Amino acid sequence: MQAARDGRPSDAWREKDLSSIKESYHDLEIKVTNYSKELPKIEGQIDILGALANTIECRDYGLIPKTHSSMPNVGVHRNNLI
Repeated sequence: MQAARDGRPSDAWREKDLSSIKESYHDLEIKVTNYSKELPKIEGQIDILGALANTIECRDYGLIPKTHSSMPNVGVHRNNLI
């Protein structure tokens, strides 16, 4: 940093430093704003994962098969796909 004759930074350097600080602050504002917009989404996902975890714990891993049936035949044959 260049100093003026009295030992203080020159006006040009002060302006450059202020400009850099303003840019950094603006970038920080944008990042905080974006994070604030994403936070409710993240909280919602955490709530969903918590509910899913409770369901899995309470229902023996979430799988309660009522019947053991095969997949229904819908009229699509393997030979027709080739």
